[in-house]
Amino acid sequence: MSHLTDIQLMPPHILRLQKNLIVVLIRNVDPNRGLCIGTHLIIKRLRRLLIEAEIITGSNIGKTVLIPRITFIFNMNRWPFKLKCTQFPIRICDANIIHGINHET
Repeated sequence: MSHLTDIQLMPPHILRLQKNLIVVLIRNVDPNRGLCIGTHLIIKRLRRLLIEAEIITGSNIGKTVLIPRITFIFNMNRWPFKLKCTQFPIRICDANIIHGINHET
């Protein structure tokens, strides 16, 4: 079952992003600025290579940050190749997660 956790760490193949959408980070981008795995953000502005977003969880609530595209390389022993893709390190939040955030505030 370890292959399920490996696949969950991969970014979605297609991201349909828009302004004011709530997303969650799936990689540590900049821990010093609060951009860690599981940080929730609201998209404020979309660019080709960057997302401008506002942090809505953690100790840096309200800060505006830039999320760059990063290269993911997956090298699993059972695959005879390395999977490499350049994408944003985010996932769109599920309704259950969003509902939980609303009750925390």
